Amino acid sequence: MNDSSDWRTDTRTWPVDPGATATRTLSVLAPAADVDIPRPGDEIGHYTLVEEVGRGGMGVVYRARNPRLGREIALKVLCTGRRLSRERFVREGKVTAQLQHPATVPVHSIGETAAGLSYYTMRLVLGHTFDDIIKAHSASDEAWTGAVAYPL
Repeated sequence: MNDSSDWRTDTRTWPVDPGATATRTLSVLAPAADVDIPRPGDEIGHYTLVEEVGRGGMGVVYRARNPRLGREIALKVLCTGRRLSRERFVREGKVTAQLQHPATVPVHSIGETAAGLSYYTMRLVLGHTFDDIIKAHSASDEAWTGAVAYPL
């Protein structure tokens, strides 16, 4: 069991209707970062971080540039230095790298910096985030609410 210092509350807020002042808020528990999270402009391996594109319970995903190949990739870093989290993160990368399916983003490499920061790289998939989709739809949109509604 984790003690409370292992967790943080991540809160997201979005309008109920476009232009409305009322909002909905979702709060979830997520592991707290206990390592220095890289910032755009930092280098990890031979990749340069360009911008943050996502954040989840275990890590942060960046758009990164590989100057050796002249292409952009997605680079996911682990937010915690805890051994069990690191093992799970590396296992996630290895398992995903073995999958061959059109709906699975391929993993290119797994690594660790000299400072012990674990990461893996993937194909960069451009598009809309789930937050963008939620913000673009009104709570009064019947097609949308019917697709995402579930009993509490």
